[in-house]
Amino acid sequence: MCRVGRRTCGGLCFSNENAHKVTVDLMARLEKSREAYDAAVKRSERLIITAKRREKMHVKELAKLGKAQMRSQEAQRRMEKAEEAYCQLRKQSTDELKLRLEKCLNGFAMWGLQWVKWLKLDLLEQRLMSAKTNGSARHKQIIELVNTFSEGLNDARQNVEVEIVNMLRLLGVDSSSDDAVTVTSDGTTPKTNSPQAVEIQELPL
Repeated sequence: MCRVGRRTCGGLCFSNENAHKVTVDLMARLEKSREAYDAAVKRSERLIITAKRREKMHVKELAKLGKAQMRSQEAQRRMEKAEEAYCQLRKQSTDELKLRLEKCLNGFAMWGLQWVKWLKLDLLEQRLMSAKTNGSARHKQIIELVNTFSEGLNDARQNVEVEIVNMLRLLGVDSSSDDAVTVTSDGTTPKTNSPQAVEIQELPL
């Protein structure tokens, strides 16, 4: 019995030592695993923080891109509106300029006809006045006709000069220069015996 008890005690002691060694080994492994786990947790936390920062930066960049895109679209709309307004203004200006030019050309054409008539009347007046001075006029009606022509001639000349001023204003030309026709305060032009701004050859009667 004693031998059997000793063997049993020896086996138990050996078992306890093995169990202790296994326990110590398991504790060491558990500690290493815990350290590795803690390191992994800390690394995960750092990665999460970094990911959150990157996400915030990405959101800010998206917001900036959205604002830039909105500004670009607004600028594009404004540019299109400005281009449309410019085209419309250019068309209106071109049409208005054509209309002004047409009116001016018509006015100058009428003025040219009146100017030719005025030259013929002036030549007729000079001949009649010469005949009057030389005593060649035989009738009193000729003298009255000369006076009537003279008065009508001055009125026609003033009307023509006023028309020239109006045409120059339509063209945007300054009519206050020395070569332009001047206008008095009552809207008429001063009387003159010969044209200064335009030279036209005399036409025979």
